[in-house]
Amino acid sequence: MFILRRGSQLPLHDHPLMHGICKVVHGKVRMRNFSLIGDPLSSLKDGTVKVTREGDRVVAYNDPAVVLSPTKGNIHEISAVDGPAAFVDILAPPYSSLIVGYGPRPCHYFLELDCEGESAQKLIKINDHPGYWTDIAPYLGP
Repeated sequence: MFILRRGSQLPLHDHPLMHGICKVVHGKVRMRNFSLIGDPLSSLKDGTVKVTREGDRVVAYNDPAVVLSPTKGNIHEISAVDGPAAFVDILAPPYSSLIVGYGPRPCHYFLELDCEGESAQKLIKINDHPGYWTDIAPYLGP
């Protein structure tokens, strides 16, 4: 579960070769999604990736879950809208699994480079996103 304070965001990041279900459980979020163009495995090895920007959308706690695939909507940014928000991510396979021919499954952060047209653009991978930090708390049960 991720909890976002008013005005905060989870920066542009990916879930490499993973399927995902994102369900908002409190408040509402804005999702900026990008879909990979080309082979998703080669995108892991390149410093830049070519993507198509999907339309931004606002998702509230009473909306259905958002589904991501290894190529569709897999790179995204999630921002709190009009106050705090909370959402649950279910991802498969898990980050701890290996990608055959590549190695450990990483999570990359991205910065937008340039627009090549109305919908296609490039993103550059970065190690850490400036200004972003996260903290964890153990789950103690119901």
